[in-house]
Amino acid sequence: MSSYKNVVLKISSSLKNGAILTDVGSVKKKAIALIEKNIPKNISWISSHPIAGTEESGPESGFAELFKNRWCILTPSKKSKQKDLKLLGKFWKKLGSRVDVMDAKQHDFILSITSHMPHLIAYNIVNTTLKIKKKKDHNIVKYSAGGLRDFTRIAASNPIMWRDIFIQNPENTLKMIDKFIENLKDLRGAIKRKNEKKLEKIFMRTKKIRKEIIEAGQDIGKPDFGRK
Repeated sequence: MSSYKNVVLKISSSLKNGAILTDVGSVKKKAIALIEKNIPKNISWISSHPIAGTEESGPESGFAELFKNRWCILTPSKKSKQKDLKLLGKFWKKLGSRVDVMDAKQHDFILSITSHMPHLIAYNIVNTTLKIKKKKDHNIVKYSAGGLRDFTRIAASNPIMWRDIFIQNPENTLKMIDKFIENLKDLRGAIKRKNEKKLEKIFMRTKKIRKEIIEAGQDIGKPDFGRK
């Protein structure tokens, strides 16, 4: 979040009167409050979060279809003007995005489930793999099946960016970690007791989510290794 402040302080005096200022960050509540305090009153500040991209970072990783049919969430503050919100929404739609509006608190909660936790789990799985590989290498990388391979793709995301995301959204992330541990213990118990019915019930229920994601247009059914 210190990066936000440094950037805003550098550009604030150069912002044109009545300009719309936005961002593309993954955590909103703290960002909105910080930027509001450090920009001129004549600037319209409306936060954006395009939920798109790959594990690669930087401008050179962009491509023409990056935002096509992907959601972009706008999180206006109480000071945001409706006409500016509509104009910013139109901007994102021109880039191919589907636009939704929600408050910062709801955004940070939802993204802690859909984005932050999957990345945290991926980092931990790959980190666990690395420790096992270090102690006893059984060609773990060579025989990486689809599961581990896909987790390494997520875990290859920008480490500095994700460090900041977890630090800036601790309340929601910690709640999700506790819930994950609770469910993991439940799964562990079912495996230990060889409870076939319970395992099958869990797996059948979770399989439906994949179908819903495809139907929502957020992925495709056929294999797309590399996501290019």
